[in-house]
Amino acid sequence: MQEESRNVMVPIKDLLTQGVAHNGCNFPEEEFDILRQYFIACLNLGYIEPKDLASMVNKLCYNIKFIVPNYNGTNNLDYYVIKNKILYICGGLKETNNNLYELNIYKAATEAIFDMSGEYYGAELAISHMVAEKVYNMHTNESRLILPKLNNEMIGNIKHSLRSGYSNYDLIITLFKQFLISQNLNETPTIKDMFKRGFNSVVQEHFMDENEQLVLNVLNKIAQMDVERKKTNKVDEKENLFIEKYQTLVNNLFKNHNQYYFAFCALLTQDELREKFLKAANINLGGDLDE
Repeated sequence: MQEESRNVMVPIKDLLTQGVAHNGCNFPEEEFDILRQYFIACLNLGYIEPKDLASMVNKLCYNIKFIVPNYNGTNNLDYYVIKNKILYICGGLKETNNNLYELNIYKAATEAIFDMSGEYYGAELAISHMVAEKVYNMHTNESRLILPKLNNEMIGNIKHSLRSGYSNYDLIITLFKQFLISQNLNETPTIKDMFKRGFNSVVQEHFMDENEQLVLNVLNKIAQMDVERKKTNKVDEKENLFIEKYQTLVNNLFKNHNQYYFAFCALLTQDELREKFLKAANINLGGDLDE
């Protein structure tokens, strides 16, 4: 995936160079090349159409003017922060964990192009990391798929089974995927729409019902507690209650018990919740849903 000519015939380097010059940006050579890789992968994933590439580059360059690799802290579970249109990122990762460095660049680029405001903190963390890891996987493995895998996470004395397959923000991504399923939305067209129109525009079109807004607000709280727990190793006793409340709220959004509902049930983080919801819906599958 090193050359633009492999899957897409678009002058990506030239467009990125023009975007940098037009917007008065200053990107170090190595970071410039990582961003070039980002746009190649986005084209090959179908997130961006070739005709829209110039406008996507300009969105990035409008929201990030400079990249400064001297950040020494953590922001959420990431190693970068965007302030005043400057991307501060931990350059030391290039020596210790270059893959994670690239992933953080990809996530920051997505945050900038989607023009995320922080209002929907949980959903923003989920979708930006999903895009970043999909981009990384496409660039590294030439694959569009993040394969589901089981990850059991203990929160206090309660085990949550997470099946999203992502390396970070697994709980938040699993929960957000449940919400997308409840809206009958496929993640790839939704992500493509967010590239084109921005994160908030898509939210305002699809998720403005009172109950949907409540779900996103609860996800915000869970994301804050999830990040704090992983940074401090201290569990907020309310976190499990919020996770159960969230999944109950999403369950109540379903009007029909169709294939989307079964996909939602497969992503539930606790077997007890799955059994409870299926029983209430008078559904007996005669075995585990994910067998």
